[in-house]
Amino acid sequence: MDKDLPPQRPRIQQNPHLAECPDFSDESFEDPVQSMVGPDRTKKQAIDSLKSAWRVQNNRKKALWDAQVLADQERQNKQNAQNVAVEAQAQAQADNDTREAGRKPKLGTFEATASIGNEISLKPSSFAINRLRDMKYIELYCFSPAGCRDHANQRLFSANEAFVFTYSNSADGPATSSLTLKPVSALAHPGKIVLDENLSWE
Repeated sequence: MDKDLPPQRPRIQQNPHLAECPDFSDESFEDPVQSMVGPDRTKKQAIDSLKSAWRVQNNRKKALWDAQVLADQERQNKQNAQNVAVEAQAQAQADNDTREAGRKPKLGTFEATASIGNEISLKPSSFAINRLRDMKYIELYCFSPAGCRDHANQRLFSANEAFVFTYSNSADGPATSSLTLKPVSALAHPGKIVLDENLSWE
């Protein structure tokens, strides 16, 4: 133990503010009172002296008790402040984790019984879509199942899309004419087009 440190006072277990002075006139204190009686001190003076000594000791205990309570409150306040700081840091970390989790893309739920179709839905050719976009006439055959099959077959046999230059004239004059690069599939329907009047009801 370090000799420079002051000795630790024992903790007071009971509140001295609630203590009451003993009745030293009771017969249980007869022996100590009689030992203090002498030629210059009466029994009453001895009892008063014991009461005075008890009050001095109790006042000292009250001061120690008050200091002990204050130290306990300061220690508790410090602990509470540390707990608040730790909780605030934990809450900040949780909020940060929540924001990070919100930024990450989330996968949807998987359906165990889901299956993938083995057929690709038929679609009109780029030529037909392009004619519609330009608001030009296009035969109904291009949107029929047979016409969509022609487009699907062309996509299977042509791996690489080919492009061609097209030149368009404008009614405003050559100044507004343009040269564009378009895919070949947008300029011609793959396969023979059946005229509308030759289509069957099917």
